[in-house]
Amino acid sequence: MREKREKRNERTKFYSGDIETQGGLEGKFLMGGVYDGKTYRGFTNERDFMNFVLKLKGTIFFHFLDFDIRFILDWCQRNGVEVTTMPILSGDKKVVEWRIEDVVFRDSLILTNSSLRELAKTFRLRTKKIEVGEYRSLKNTKKTRQYLQNDVIILHKILVKFYAYRDWETDRKSTRLNSSHSAKSRMPSSA
Repeated sequence: MREKREKRNERTKFYSGDIETQGGLEGKFLMGGVYDGKTYRGFTNERDFMNFVLKLKGTIFFHFLDFDIRFILDWCQRNGVEVTTMPILSGDKKVVEWRIEDVVFRDSLILTNSSLRELAKTFRLRTKKIEVGEYRSLKNTKKTRQYLQNDVIILHKILVKFYAYRDWETDRKSTRLNSSHSAKSRMPSSA
């Protein structure tokens, strides 16, 4: 049964992504990253990042999409990319999912309801979260680039384990899995 679930999840293609900004919500794009389970791609140029992301065919997860989608939509508006669909919102009006062209943007925070740090512990990942200090004053440094890459890879590993554990495909509607001590004892053991 476990082999069957793992094979099905190997077929499930999804991406994880993140955007770092200089100045928080009022700031500007600093860098972005995308991981497909094998290859990480980092971008310091917003146009390159957005052109890459909008050419994806499939689902890309962002942890706290409500933040990242503001920069994605702003870029689309500034560059004439037509957004013809409405977002799927949670009860508290947070963006759960939004389709733009052939890409489905999904929020993993709403799905998992925990920080990446806690989820990495819960799912017993060997990869640990890197600390960067104050997010509003990030700069394009080697440490910030490593932080971004690390977060995007951790998110992908968490989602692979989450879907293997839940025996779900990424295109199904899903519920939350809280990062709790009781869930830890049921999780797969390595990543």
